[in-house]
Amino acid sequence: MYIFMDSLGTNNIVRYSSADGGVVWGVRGLVTSGGANPKIYFSALGDTLILNYYGPVLADTATSVIRGARYRESVPGTMAVVGSFIDVTRSIAPKAEFKSVRHGTSAWFIYTSEEAGDVNIKCKVSNNGGNTFVDSAVIASLPTADEYWFDAVHHNRDGGGIDVIYFSSTGTNRGNTNQMNYITASKSNMLSFSNAVQFADNQPVTSTVGYTPVLIPYYNSLGDAGAVWVGETGTGRGLYFDKLSPSVLNLTVSLEACSPPQDTVTVLLRSAVSPYAVVETKKVSLSGAGTASVVFTGAVNGVSYYIVVKHRNSVETWSKTGGEVFVNGILNYDFTTAASQAYGNNMVLVGSDYAFYSGDVNNDGFVDGADGLLIDNDAFNFVSGYVVTDLNCDGTVDGSDAVFADNNAFAFIGIVRP
Repeated sequence: MYIFMDSLGTNNIVRYSSADGGVVWGVRGLVTSGGANPKIYFSALGDTLILNYYGPVLADTATSVIRGARYRESVPGTMAVVGSFIDVTRSIAPKAEFKSVRHGTSAWFIYTSEEAGDVNIKCKVSNNGGNTFVDSAVIASLPTADEYWFDAVHHNRDGGGIDVIYFSSTGTNRGNTNQMNYITASKSNMLSFSNAVQFADNQPVTSTVGYTPVLIPYYNSLGDAGAVWVGETGTGRGLYFDKLSPSVLNLTVSLEACSPPQDTVTVLLRSAVSPYAVVETKKVSLSGAGTASVVFTGAVNGVSYYIVVKHRNSVETWSKTGGEVFVNGILNYDFTTAASQAYGNNMVLVGSDYAFYSGDVNNDGFVDGADGLLIDNDAFNFVSGYVVTDLNCDGTVDGSDAVFADNNAFAFIGIVRP
């Protein structure tokens, strides 16, 4: 283990090392007597450390030159400088944040740059492991927003590269003006970053405290990573986690009374282990064929889940006994192929497809007289439009809707679940 730190009251940067996981620490060593705010990053192989810091330190620290050095570990707890200390950027613009990332001989230096009141994120690259950096480029910039509070890590996808998340803000905290964004680049084209993708469902918080997000790499075969950030909850602030490589459920369903089933459904991913806790909930629109791609950020490959589908006037239906698993982030599940695709065979054959029972208008889990009464009242009043009592989706509530509810009530149809 290694610690690089400022020495309070001076511009000294010192380092400590431990060969036993932090139980015993060696004598501190002086790195420089003219530096501040040291930051380190270990390479993908874990044998090389990149150090960056301000130095020499100016009155406005953020306008100082940012220097860099490489350390190579010989044995645990012992490392030495490789090559020489370099000036990574001599820009006089304020550079409040900076970080290096290295994968193999490829290294990126990411930093914020404030010019004319606008804060953007820039990048310099190195093809020799951080010995020299070239080609400064803006990688995150909007004319109406500031980009800052970033984190970056290397990934192992497609030969390796870099993932970056950052906060984009107009300076307010309302509407959709504040975003958490994600970009990525590969070693083969180091400055060619992807278009920004907004990944936060909850508004990130604007604060002078500096709620810097954290990017946590999984370093698995998929190159997954997770982002942690502070966001609005509606009543306050909360800590959120979002997996950057989501899992996708390719779902196919059919509705007994409504064909084609072009409507919205709510899909719940539940643990297959009692008490079957809800892992994640998504609302999606079905195609005319009853299909939808449901994106989950909390699903884990190889873990068993129940798929639960809720529709506004159908009986809640669970997937078959035992649960289903995502493989390489994908799960294909078709309820329509057999009654056994639903827990307890709780579906009805309509034509060639098995479908969810219709008629649970009040969503209490059963089709009974209470549902029939709601349909009868709306039919008597000639109600039309997108209403829950229109079971067959023809835009009108009438006797044809009541038939489905009456038949299913007579058969005591309701939820079947573990």
